Amino acid sequence: MADTNESRTRPSPTDPVREVLRVALGRQYEIRRLLGRGGMGAVYLAAEAALEREVAIKVLPPDRSATQDSRDRFRREARTAAKLSHPNIVPLHTFGDVDGTLYFVMGYVRGESLATRLKREGRIPVEEARRILIELCDALDYAHKLGIVHRDIKPDNVLIEEETGRAMLLDFGVAKAVGAGQTMTEVGSVLGTPQYMSPEQAQGKSDIDARSDLYSLGVMGYAMFAGRLPFEGATPGEVMAQHITREAPALKMHAPDVPPEIASALT
Repeated sequence: MADTNESRTRPSPTDPVREVLRVALGRQYEIRRLLGRGGMGAVYLAAEAALEREVAIKVLPPDRSATQDSRDRFRREARTAAKLSHPNIVPLHTFGDVDGTLYFVMGYVRGESLATRLKREGRIPVEEARRILIELCDALDYAHKLGIVHRDIKPDNVLIEEETGRAMLLDFGVAKAVGAGQTMTEVGSVLGTPQYMSPEQAQGKSDIDARSDLYSLGVMGYAMFAGRLPFEGATPGEVMAQHITREAPALKMHAPDVPPEIASALT
């Protein structure tokens, strides 16, 4: 998990999740500040005293931990992430359950998300975008060989390391273990982010495999080179319908400087 603002903040009385996590962790970690919230938890920047390093800690909020389904999903996310050890995937260090407070500790990536970069700059320079795609292809190839399909490839789930520019994939919260009967949600439900969703995901199909991730990666590559998405609409339903029924506009229409081999690969 990444964040660029390094100023420390005092615990907020309006953040009960942080207080619950602080009590659960004791003196092993010093909670510094909230990094972000999502559907399956809140993420905090913390300092691990024993190893003198910064980490990101994801915790299942009390209102979500009350249901067994949420607890099972959170555990499965941790187990999935624990199987992955790759230089372009944010590592998981440990998992904990203290008196019903579930959390896991991840590597902290100092930098920003690809989404933040795209919002600020619009387009990514061609050679840098090519490198980012290569690194993410390596990460996904590794995960796919382990039978893990991410299912939510999008700029928000890619971190760009500040010092090296390295791309790192995170958030396997809706990942699926192919052939293992393990999925982060019920069969037939629509998962992912509409703007980056493969046609089979948009249709709620249960037999999602590695090709779905590659489709989403292609959409993200299109956004990096063109500075816009291939499909846009007023509602998520409109966007998903276009993914299902239409071919993407030629990349050359919006990014004439992109080399032909890249445009061909994305297509």
